[in-house]
Amino acid sequence: MARFLAIPCWLATGIFLVVCATDLASQPDGDRAATPVGGERLDTMYIELKTEGGVAYFPGLATPTVIDTAQLPESEARELEKLVEAAQFFDRTGGEPAPTPGAADYRTYSITIEKGERRHTLRTTDVTSDPDLKALVAFLRAKERELRVKARGTPVR
Repeated sequence: MARFLAIPCWLATGIFLVVCATDLASQPDGDRAATPVGGERLDTMYIELKTEGGVAYFPGLATPTVIDTAQLPESEARELEKLVEAAQFFDRTGGEPAPTPGAADYRTYSITIEKGERRHTLRTTDVTSDPDLKALVAFLRAKERELRVKARGTPVR
């Protein structure tokens, strides 16, 4: 009797291993997403967004978001390129001055953009007065939420 019960157990284990191997094979390697068939576009940017501070901030749970414009739809990649240019991202120095003393619960964003041979990092906050930089941060935050929802497989409320 035990011999007959072992067959379904071995069969279930085999199916499980095949499913796991298939899922792992479909995952991209490395920190950056796989490039599309035909290679990267010449204007590809890699953007890393780190968010710190704000209400209910837990440093151990805060992981940076990496956006590869080669993985975005063409319209979103163009829009992001325009936002980076409008904010004059690569022309800015280190960052903005800190908010006034007593300001609380604001978020700090560290944005690193790599495009071709250029790599630049900029720090800004929720309370920035520059509308172009605000628009760039808003786009990146929206894309960050979208990517996290996709990673979880369930919508966030």
